[in-house]
Amino acid sequence: MATIHCETVTDNWYYLRDRQHPETLPYLEAENKYTAQATEPAADLETKIYTEMVGRIQETDSSVPAKYGDFEYYTRMEQGKQYPIHCRHALTTQDTEQIVLDCNTLAAGHGYFSLAYDVVSPDGTLLAFAIDTDGSEVYRLQFKDLKTGTTLPDEIPNVYYSGAWTDNANFFYTTLDETKRPYRLWRHQLGSTSPDQLVYEETDARFNVSIERTRSGKFLLLGLDSHATSEARYLSTSDPGASSGHCGRACRMLNTTPNIRVASSGSVPTKTPSTSG
Repeated sequence: MATIHCETVTDNWYYLRDRQHPETLPYLEAENKYTAQATEPAADLETKIYTEMVGRIQETDSSVPAKYGDFEYYTRMEQGKQYPIHCRHALTTQDTEQIVLDCNTLAAGHGYFSLAYDVVSPDGTLLAFAIDTDGSEVYRLQFKDLKTGTTLPDEIPNVYYSGAWTDNANFFYTTLDETKRPYRLWRHQLGSTSPDQLVYEETDARFNVSIERTRSGKFLLLGLDSHATSEARYLSTSDPGASSGHCGRACRMLNTTPNIRVASSGSVPTKTPSTSG
């Protein structure tokens, strides 16, 4: 039972919010079993339609390359594989492809896979990527050395859809509260054994926190967004450690005005940690 706007309501399915509740998984399995039984007469038609749709799709394909630093980045699909392969080649040797991240390899052995983001460091030697392998939309942040191809030991749970590098050692990311609202911004120094630094915490439950890097690379933009109102703040990438405490030197760029939403202008090169500015 819950009281909302002075009205008490009973939600008999509230327990489904809890993946660990003993009745959650049996209920979902029963629903899936019922669905399979109910749609069984249409199984042949389903296969026919699927085969026809796949036959009209160019399974082996590649995106248009986007320049970032000394490389061009693109994604490609291979026939028979479910997930994209993120690649790059140096501007000087366009015939030599380097696989930045193969989502098919990451998805192997899992019933579900989703990539929130993959962000290359400014010097092109490191990759930050966040993945979800259980469908919860709660992601795990990892880092990869693009010179050696090895995944680094740094690993951060409970992250969400936005992240950005300030330099080649400091990565900013957001984490979720118990309602799955991105509400905290953190700074992680790669390889450091010290606790990550809390840069900003949004205590107003109406607002979500996000982070992005400007196209110039000089600033990070902290976004605070509700359904009707938003605010933008900026932080210099030249001094990533200056943002101690509650946002520290992250300065307001556009103030919060009720019922007014704001956004930075410009577009973002594919697979790069930047927007505009």
